[in-house]
Amino acid sequence: MHPVTYYSPEDQLNESLTCCCFFCYPDAERLVFQTRNFYALLGLGPIAEGYTILASKEHYRCCHEIPKELWEEMLACISFLRDLLGETYGVPIIYEHGRAGGCFVREGDFKHCFHAHLNLLPCTILPDFQPQDNAERHVVWTRVESLQAFLSSGESNPYLLLNSAAHGWFAAWLSDPRQLQPQYLRRVIASHMQVGNAWNWFENPNAPAVARAKATFTEKTKSPVCPPSNLLDLEFKWGI
Repeated sequence: MHPVTYYSPEDQLNESLTCCCFFCYPDAERLVFQTRNFYALLGLGPIAEGYTILASKEHYRCCHEIPKELWEEMLACISFLRDLLGETYGVPIIYEHGRAGGCFVREGDFKHCFHAHLNLLPCTILPDFQPQDNAERHVVWTRVESLQAFLSSGESNPYLLLNSAAHGWFAAWLSDPRQLQPQYLRRVIASHMQVGNAWNWFENPNAPAVARAKATFTEKTKSPVCPPSNLLDLEFKWGI
């Protein structure tokens, strides 16, 4: 397993660390919980407070490349984190830029963007958000039966993945991801929420909202909130 070395948010934005994958080296101060192969991390630049990332500890380029033997653990983490956010902030939408529209791209330096991670964003003010809204011409969404069905598909192209409680799972396979704007789904969501440039987490890290969410989750760990037994069997532990 890839060794985990922790850096502060300031370190992660430092030019000297652009050769590193910051999901391989997460910030310990923002960890919510971890299991044997995954961890949940409060995301920088939350468009909505409570924005959390679920990432693999091992470096896979996207969730579609995570080995089948880890799917059950990943699904258990998703379910627990969705419930945790739902109780605290509201049911989240879930999305991933699967090797497309990377989160932090510099010319000639792409590899640290491509680490499997799902974004969970509480969005109670967007109960009717659908992936077709604001879609660019080359983004064609297809409904998928479940996340397991998506992971089982034989596709190999970069993709976008989106789930909402109201509309289920959707995927868009991209033949040329270079046509996609960086942080594409964040742009779409921010447009719906009318929060301007908040989609750009690098320019708008929104540290106060991250700190509030950390305080909220820290308080949550003091209550009798217990993860399901299948997570306890997978070395579950709170990170905050």
